[in-house]
Amino acid sequence: MAESEQYDDKPKETAQGNAREKYVRFWLQSIEAQRKDDRDWLKNATEAVRIYRSDTKGADTTRHVEFNIFHANVETTLPAIYNSVPVPDVRRRFGDKDKVAKTVSQMLERCLSFSVDNYDFSETMRQVLFDGLVPGRGVARVRYVPYFTEMGEQEAAEPPDSVANEAPPEPQQQLSYEEVSCEYVPYTKFIVGPGDTWEDVPWLAFEHLLKREQIEKLVGKAKAKKVQLDFNIDGTEDISDNDNEADQFKRARVYEIWDKEERKVRFIATGYTTEPLYEEDDPLGLDGFFPAPRPVQPIMTPGNLVPVCPYEIYKSLVEELGEITFRIKRLVKQLRVRGGTAGGETDLEKVSAADDGQLVPIEGIEAFLSTGNDINKMIAWWPLEPTVKALAQLYQQREQVKQTIYEVTGISDIVRGASKASETATAQEIKNQWGSLRIQKMQGDVQRFARDIFRLKAEIIAKKFAPETCMMISGITLLPGQQKQMIQQQLQMAQQPPMPGQPPAPPPQIPDEIKRALEEPSLEEVFGVMQSDVMRSYKIDIESDSTIRSDLTRNQRQMNEFLQGSAQFVAAVGPAVQTGQMPGNVAAEVYTAFARNYKLGKQAEDALDKMAENASNPQPPKPDPEAEKAKAQIALEQEKAKIQQQTDQAKLQLEGQKMQMQAANDQAKMQADMAMQQQKMQFEMELAREKAAQEYQIRMMEVNADIEIKRQMAAEQANLNAAMSQNKMALASDEAKNKAKIQKSQAQARPQ
Repeated sequence: MAESEQYDDKPKETAQGNAREKYVRFWLQSIEAQRKDDRDWLKNATEAVRIYRSDTKGADTTRHVEFNIFHANVETTLPAIYNSVPVPDVRRRFGDKDKVAKTVSQMLERCLSFSVDNYDFSETMRQVLFDGLVPGRGVARVRYVPYFTEMGEQEAAEPPDSVANEAPPEPQQQLSYEEVSCEYVPYTKFIVGPGDTWEDVPWLAFEHLLKREQIEKLVGKAKAKKVQLDFNIDGTEDISDNDNEADQFKRARVYEIWDKEERKVRFIATGYTTEPLYEEDDPLGLDGFFPAPRPVQPIMTPGNLVPVCPYEIYKSLVEELGEITFRIKRLVKQLRVRGGTAGGETDLEKVSAADDGQLVPIEGIEAFLSTGNDINKMIAWWPLEPTVKALAQLYQQREQVKQTIYEVTGISDIVRGASKASETATAQEIKNQWGSLRIQKMQGDVQRFARDIFRLKAEIIAKKFAPETCMMISGITLLPGQQKQMIQQQLQMAQQPPMPGQPPAPPPQIPDEIKRALEEPSLEEVFGVMQSDVMRSYKIDIESDSTIRSDLTRNQRQMNEFLQGSAQFVAAVGPAVQTGQMPGNVAAEVYTAFARNYKLGKQAEDALDKMAENASNPQPPKPDPEAEKAKAQIALEQEKAKIQQQTDQAKLQLEGQKMQMQAANDQAKMQADMAMQQQKMQFEMELAREKAAQEYQIRMMEVNADIEIKRQMAAEQANLNAAMSQNKMALASDEAKNKAKIQKSQAQARPQ
């Protein structure tokens, strides 16, 4: 059915009852039309599942499971395309120094990692891939689940089982937590609208079988009573909707339709055609609208989205293999040693029934053998040679059919772990590399599917999650721009010098979490980028690491080559960097380009980028604490020697003055009393002036010495306090001595 044919007659959805009933019938007819297009595939898929399970209930599949190679191929292929949980990898798209993009990528990556670990994501992936390998199409969908708090109790606003989003919460409910998950969708419950490519698909539908209680949660009790439970899950005959005893078996068939054209989600029940059960406008706000990524389909044909069951590709070979195995089984039953004897030979019957090594007497055997007769002539054996030859041909033919199946499916011997003992390790590696080329296409599709799931989850987290939820999950604290600005202003005011006469204010105590938040962008900057589809796609890229566990031997060899190459690079470039012939930043850039040729992982690449950044912006060398300590000690010794020299000069000056005073006293004795008195007064004034100058000079030397020592020895103040104390004591002692000498000189200079 072409898309134009379906939508040309699409009725307009109005409030009128007749138009809405016609609208419901239109959707039910559209779904039924798509079911007709998928009818052959669904039939083949059901048969493939039965073959995989070796279910012999179907008469046409009894011989197909005699040698269930289809089961073996699926069990071999599934671990080859998926055997480890994918890890989300969110990083800046261009690797530039954008702090906002870096914070956005870190927050989304941590939220995605938590969402993968919060439930059994790996089991969901295996169910999807099983549907891809057996029925031919594997589907999963993402779901946003908010949790609300009402009247002091936390209750989850959980939608009905396998149903999308419930009606919006009541106004009195408050959002307390939210999560995004991924769930498996059975291939029989998924309907794809008409389209040549996935981008052209106009709508998707999910089929649900709901109980009456689930319908009540969706639309309320009044409307739920009008819905007829028209499906029986136990496979029995139709049960009357009024039969309350059979409620446990009755369900309502409800289709959840995601209409991309009108960007609406509708729930339509086959047992209630008056109007849609429930309608909602674009509940997730996704850029692609659909809550499911492009399904996993191992066999894709351009222009046709109807899946192809992989089993149908080599069904005839599997049937031939089963027929050969069935014939081998029948011929093996015929491989029994049988023969005929003449009537009445009872002793021969005893011999045929004897156990291994048992001897049975035969009457008259001596006379029979004495005449030259052969005992073999008494028994006619049933010929076994034709059966043995037929079995040999059948076994050979079965091996040839198996090899043909391996060629058709692309499962080589090396993928199955088989190899020849005579092959070298290189030959086995080449077989592994080229023998798995076909399966690499499926591995790439699995990685694409995991990446699409992560992108849908990231888009829901960015658009639907509250900032508090993102910060709580990721552990990254962000501050609003206004609050961040206020804290920075307070820090700047605290760093300003105090007013004259006021003591300095103590530095503010800021928690480490707030300090880290000040270094991050503001809340508005981060979520402005996260919640914008355009900015988010410009700034970051969401990928998934490999979901395939690579060959350990090859990885180890590559790592050894990387380490050897690194050692050779350092040996060759290191001397040039040390001598200054090559700048360090150039060497770091060259090494980073060399290392990117190896898949070292995200952490190693981030470390390489950090190394190159540090090489481009070298930090000044840190001072040696021991050298600084020795330098300060030398300066202290020099200052002490300078002070001692000044003290000695002061002592010499005092001695000279003492001699002058003695001469003045001798001369004063010879002069008149008046002249003697004048000289005495002049001498006292001169002595007082010199004493004041000396005290001032000594005090200034002490102050200058203290200031210089405190400035140079701030880091070693505790160790130098003792030295300063000794210096002050020495100065005090010298001053005391000087005072004593001056007083003694004055006493001698006084007239007797």
